[in-house]
Amino acid sequence: MRIENFQYRPDFSAGSSPGDDEVSIKWFGTAAYRIEHRGAVLWIDPFVSRQSFVNLGFKRLEPKRAEIDKYIDRADYIVIGHTHYDHAGDLPYIVPKTGATAFGSESLGALFTAYGLPKEQFRKVTGGDTVEAGPFKISFAKSAHGKLWGRVLADYDIRPDAKPPFKMTDFGCGRVWAVTVEVGGYRIYHHGSGAIVEETLAGTRADMAIIGISSRKSTPRFVYRVVKELQPKVVMPTHYDMFFRPLHKGMRLIPGLDFKKVVREVMEAAPEAALVTLPLLGEYRVKLK
Repeated sequence: MRIENFQYRPDFSAGSSPGDDEVSIKWFGTAAYRIEHRGAVLWIDPFVSRQSFVNLGFKRLEPKRAEIDKYIDRADYIVIGHTHYDHAGDLPYIVPKTGATAFGSESLGALFTAYGLPKEQFRKVTGGDTVEAGPFKISFAKSAHGKLWGRVLADYDIRPDAKPPFKMTDFGCGRVWAVTVEVGGYRIYHHGSGAIVEETLAGTRADMAIIGISSRKSTPRFVYRVVKELQPKVVMPTHYDMFFRPLHKGMRLIPGLDFKKVVREVMEAAPEAALVTLPLLGEYRVKLK
């Protein structure tokens, strides 16, 4: 079963501006999304540098400024679900470039300290917090990260005394949040990692569920359990592309993804939901009621 079989085909002109009654949701690979409504721009886990596997293993990592300038035009608000490199690694350049306010855990605050980023652009949040950011109401729920090879990689906070530029292992996971963005009455749930905390997932509802599937196999029936609880109208899998590969080279899937199982779990949990995949840099629009 091919991911392309579920690819969203927009009914709007590419590059056109969303109307005042629309929400634009654009995917930049990994768990990175740009959400726009009435001129306000919120990013979740903005990351486009996509270093090579060799660089990740052996080098200190500078954000690729030319790539960021190419893909990240502006930001008013930034949400970081956890502080692994492929979620927070570009912030040392994005934050001063855009002037955006960034919401995240103590680990994100430590990244700000280590890189000398403006403290006034950081806002610490914890599980259960809800913040107002322009037209967006953003709620944070305690979550967990999926395991690879039996463990959560870099399962610690970023150290505020770490010396930039960071190695990949300096980007500790920190606390993990599942994030719900409500805009114009429409609820977008973003779950960038492959594990759950049952008590904070319980009772959550969403119109759209964006669900990271790369590390889900350590959590039995992960997709089914999230979708069953949320009962969304749209399910959008994410974080299944090879993030070592530059965006301009196009999509390559993470090995062993088993997308057929994702489809089965979505159909079992919410038979009426639409399963949608976006191409890299693809855009989905919601028409608000």
